[in-house]
Amino acid sequence: MTAACREMGWDELQADSYAEQQWEFVMELLTQDPTEVEYKYIPMASGSQYLLTVKYQETSWEGQSRQFPKMRFRLDAENHFSSFTLHWQEGNGRVTDVSYFPYDGSASLQAERKIWGFAYEVGLMGEGVPALSDQEDDRERCRTVISGIESFESLSERAVHQENLAFPVLLEQDKGAGGSGSIAGGKEASGSE
Repeated sequence: MTAACREMGWDELQADSYAEQQWEFVMELLTQDPTEVEYKYIPMASGSQYLLTVKYQETSWEGQSRQFPKMRFRLDAENHFSSFTLHWQEGNGRVTDVSYFPYDGSASLQAERKIWGFAYEVGLMGEGVPALSDQEDDRERCRTVISGIESFESLSERAVHQENLAFPVLLEQDKGAGGSGSIAGGKEASGSE
């Protein structure tokens, strides 16, 4: 497997501002009437065994079409959420998911699985991702394995340098608009309500 890399400082990546922009979109979506609400029990899920999905009509945000916008909330038996994901598809077919997790005390099994799976796929470790039940049963071992993953620096040594690489692909923002956006047919979102 070939990997691409690019040297970027955290500020240059602009991940925080991207997450804030999408949070404004979430706040505006919550003022809209959903087209469908679905509540499911997922018995094989760890901890948060309930999934609340709220779907909305196609809309536009900051001049870009967003098809199939929806939010998915992971809930426990007391309906406390452990995470939620904002999802949409753009006109060109690109699908985007932005997940938000509570920071304090977070111990996301899914985040561990993504790191572990990526490291396995690019050859930084030989052991594949364990079954979710094994991961839950032996938290100490899993954390040790993940913290012991061969340095990502070794991956960058064999990666192809690509200067135009960006994640996520950020939209150009209208500086005069102050970073706010609007949903077609809705009011302007400022995120301050």
